[in-house]
Amino acid sequence: MEHDLTDLREVMENRSAARAPDPDLHERLRRRIRRGRRIRLGAGAAAAVLAAGVAVPVLGSTGAGPAKPERAPVLAGVPDDAFTSSGPKYGMAPLREVRYSSIVRKARVTYTPTGPDTMVEYRCDAPSKVYEVLPGGGLSGGGCDENDSFEGYRHDEEGVAVTYQAVVVPLDVDLRSVAELDRYVEEHSPAPGRWSVRIYSGECTAEACSKPSPAPRPGSRVKGLERLAEARGVPDGRGRTVSFVPSGRSVRLRVTCLDGAALALVRWGGRTDTVECEAAESLGAVLDHPVRPGERTELEIVVLPAAATAPASTDDAGVAEAMEGVEPDGTWKLEVFAR
Repeated sequence: MEHDLTDLREVMENRSAARAPDPDLHERLRRRIRRGRRIRLGAGAAAAVLAAGVAVPVLGSTGAGPAKPERAPVLAGVPDDAFTSSGPKYGMAPLREVRYSSIVRKARVTYTPTGPDTMVEYRCDAPSKVYEVLPGGGLSGGGCDENDSFEGYRHDEEGVAVTYQAVVVPLDVDLRSVAELDRYVEEHSPAPGRWSVRIYSGECTAEACSKPSPAPRPGSRVKGLERLAEARGVPDGRGRTVSFVPSGRSVRLRVTCLDGAALALVRWGGRTDTVECEAAESLGAVLDHPVRPGERTELEIVVLPAAATAPASTDDAGVAEAMEGVEPDGTWKLEVFAR
């Protein structure tokens, strides 16, 4: 007896009704279908590669477009152990020297001070400029050659590691902010050039250590310190003088910029420190300065809004040019703490 399609369907339905359905059946079927699709797609992609002779992404590759170029890694240096056997400077012992072989690349410098005072200097085979980017957002720098360089003086906590970034650039490159430095490094390729950083630590016995030098710290580092002075204002490019009498050998400054205030210039002892206070936000950018105990001390602070252009110079004329046509925006606060 022959069976047609209707008879076969009836037999299958009767047999299916007689047994409980497998709850995992549908999921197993879906997995088989997906697996079959992957196999077919993978085989098709492989065939396309063989036929065209080029590499194409197959199913499961991570990118749909060309990979973005990676930033250059942080510049690695080689310590010079012989430096620690050299003579002291300003009463401070040689702590560490690290040598580098490229410029226009950021180097991460780390040291652990052995005393309250630290002095940092540089040596460059060719006349160059070196910039320091400190943790709280400050930028400082100066000239560098094979015999001399600008010197950075700071007060550190003995035994507490300090890390900052240093960048050497050609002598004719003038950078006025951390943002400008970052852009320059990103837009220019590394170049060969040998230079080194030298670090001395201990207790300074020279007048040179009275030079102001920023050592930015996180905002929490003012907790428990006595406030000696405070000033507030709007970022209008005008200078404000702050006066105080320190009791110790250094003071800690905190500059807080909010709601559009962006760049602070701290003028002290013939030197101007540039502080990108906007980056530190409500925590504030923190700087340490050496002082003479018991002597009345003055500093001047000038704050610019984010809408102002980067000043071509940090004097009054440069600030006035940067503020031309710009309205004050935001608020700022300067606090001076005893250490």
